[in-house]
Amino acid sequence: MAEAVKWYIKAADQGDADAQFFPGESYYYGHGAPKNKAEALIWLQRAAARGHDEAQKLIQKATNS
Repeated sequence: MAEAVKWYIKAADQGDADAQFFPGESYYYGHGAPKNKAEALIWLQRAAARGHDEAQKLIQKATNS
């Protein structure tokens, strides 16, 4: 899974909202990447800025916990 996170980050840097969501989710839950709420929020905010609904929901969850 860690290898997948690397590839998603490469795609995320190109501006793909789904690719930006995946590292955010991975960092938030600690799946394939170390659990890191601050890093998760960076990626989730990028995806949310592009209209990614799931990213917006996870941001709300992260900021309410």
